[in-house]
Amino acid sequence: MSSSSVPTVKAALVELLEDASWPAPRPAVSYGWPREVPREIVQVGGTTDGEQTWAAFGTRKRDETYRLELIVQVIRPGQSQRAATERAFELLAVIEDVLRDHPTLGLTDTLVAEIANPKLAEGPDTEGYAAVVTTGIGVRARI
Repeated sequence: MSSSSVPTVKAALVELLEDASWPAPRPAVSYGWPREVPREIVQVGGTTDGEQTWAAFGTRKRDETYRLELIVQVIRPGQSQRAATERAFELLAVIEDVLRDHPTLGLTDTLVAEIANPKLAEGPDTEGYAAVVTTGIGVRARI
């Protein structure tokens, strides 16, 4: 029995995203923050909130819900914030398609993951403009 599905879910999500069909140029996909941050990255981070409750008396199973943080960061040279923002959401759409096609992440039918509450931050960068979409991957699992 595992104390949490977080490590397994995070690894499975990264693997699915590494195998996804990305529009060119392909962004880096990272399990946590890499030491060198490229211009385009999809980073799977830690949890932003979570809860475990007993599933039923005597079964020793727990229902776990949490949000796994996912960040899409795009830095675009030039003078257009719009180009960076649109590209970030183009990459987010790939992630959403992956989750729609694989809601269980290939793990078990007692787990489901989906996009939850994307937020956008924009601004100038030393090379041009940056767009950062931070979203939760809502996960419900029985462990």
